[in-house]
This record gives sequence, structure tokens and C-alpha cells, in this order.
Amino acid sequence: MAYMSQEMKKELAPGIKAVLNKYGVKGTLRVNHHSVLILNIKSGELDFIGVENADRKIHCELDGRDFSEVNHYQTHGHKREGSDEKINKFFSEMSDAMNGKGTNTENFDKSDLQSDYFNVGWYVRVSIGDYDRAYQYTGV
Repeated sequence: MAYMSQEMKKELAPGIKAVLNKYGVKGTLRVNHHSVLILNIKSGELDFIGVENADRKIHCELDGRDFSEVNHYQTHGHKREGSDEKINKFFSEMSDAMNGKGTNTENFDKSDLQSDYFNVGWYVRVSIGDYDRAYQYTGV
């Protein structure tokens, strides 16, 4: 059963903050329902929204879809052709940090998707901006 405590969050926080600082990004970390570690990215030097919009426009044109259509099932941080390499590296390093890779508190994933069985140490979620405050791009 997935479990994330405040103590575990405190152990992982220095690695997560190091990745945020490396890429000039600010965010907050919280635990939801004792099972999900959530990073909310508030502002920074990475243009997440601009790159996502450019990628989505290219893929919509290739598929013959309207640009205003949104795919709600896409996950953050997946690599796509033409995506910004710095953003891909950020998400890769952040995933490692949030899953405690190389620390005493390391996540595991023994899930079996074919039988609809999920067994993880804890779930991880990254959001860009919040429901009441949009992400602030501070770069040039």
C-alpha cells in the first residue's frame, strides 16, 4: 500500500530543492492523503507552458486536430520529438529526486498493469501552476 509521511518528505526535500535550484525553478512540496508526494511548480526560468503549447500545436497539425483540443491523459515529463531538452532533463532529474533514487528512502514499483494491480511505495505528482495562480515564467 502506498505510503508517504511528513518525515519521508523531509528526507527527500533536500534532493528535490537541489534540482529546483539547479534549474532556477521555485515550487512547494506537500503530501496528500498519506500516499502522494506533490510538487507544485510556481515560477521559474523554464518555459513549460510555451514549450508545451508549441509541441501541442505541432502534433495537432500533424494529426489534423484543432489546436484547442486538450489531451488530459498526457503525463508531465514525457519525451517528445522537438521538446526542449532542458525541460526533459529537469523532469528526469526531478523524477529521480522525488522517488528517492540513491537515498535510504527509495520508492519501488511492483505494479502489474495487466492484472490491474498497483503496488508502489508512494505516488508522485508534479503540477505546473495551481488552480488559483498560474505558473510565472521569469526567463527571457
